[in-house]
Amino acid sequence: MQFLSRIDRIIQAGLKWTLIILMIAITLSVAWGVFTRFILQNAATWTGEFSGFSLVWITFLGSAYAVYQKTHIRFESLFDMLPKSIGLVIQTIFNLSMLAFFAIVMILGFNLSIGAMSAETVSLPITKGIAYLVLPIGSAIMVIGFFSDTVNSFKRGDSK
Repeated sequence: MQFLSRIDRIIQAGLKWTLIILMIAITLSVAWGVFTRFILQNAATWTGEFSGFSLVWITFLGSAYAVYQKTHIRFESLFDMLPKSIGLVIQTIFNLSMLAFFAIVMILGFNLSIGAMSAETVSLPITKGIAYLVLPIGSAIMVIGFFSDTVNSFKRGDSK
């Protein structure tokens, strides 16, 4: 279990810094877009597309980070009212359902990304397949997170 805890810490730190960098990048991109449009009177064409793709990455990676921080949608008050054994069963069913869902999203997202590797973006020097990689990456991280949470819940014997 030490190995799983170490992986969790590495993933959380990586997600945190990736999200910070993406937030800085999207802020600078939007600021540059506003500056070029209204001050220079010649809008930078790439800022809208970059900001859109960055927002999608922030959404998926932020959701994965929420899984690790246990800030995703849960019914905390329900778990507090239930006996620990029932809460553990419900938590396990929820985690396994989410794990299965994101495993499917991971596979389908990977196929979508591979299929779009030849489709060029309008204004960025990347393909749409690169932008779509957030689907399998974010989903894989969430699968690991839900698996880890399930194992840790049994180890602790609770649903927190």
